[in-house]
Amino acid sequence: RSDTYRQDVVSALDSRLKSKNPKAVSLAILLLDTLEKNCFGPFHALICQKEFLDNLFRIAMKEQVGNRNGLLCRALRITRRQLI
Repeated sequence: RSDTYRQDVVSALDSRLKSKNPKAVSLAILLLDTLEKNCFGPFHALICQKEFLDNLFRIAMKEQVGNRNGLLCRALRITRRQLI
């Protein structure tokens, strides 16, 4: 697919991750996890951008306070995989 398509997907995911609706955030993390496992190179480069990972890490830390361990673990796992 084209770079514009990938950029649009990452932008839409980023906006869902910033949502105040916890269900939307949870589903966005689930989708991100699935995309991260099934897509390669160019998509990984987009989600490795500092702003995107900072947002994902912020969500993980916020959820740690709320004790949603499943969501926290998934977000941190995605973050860790991208930093390696």
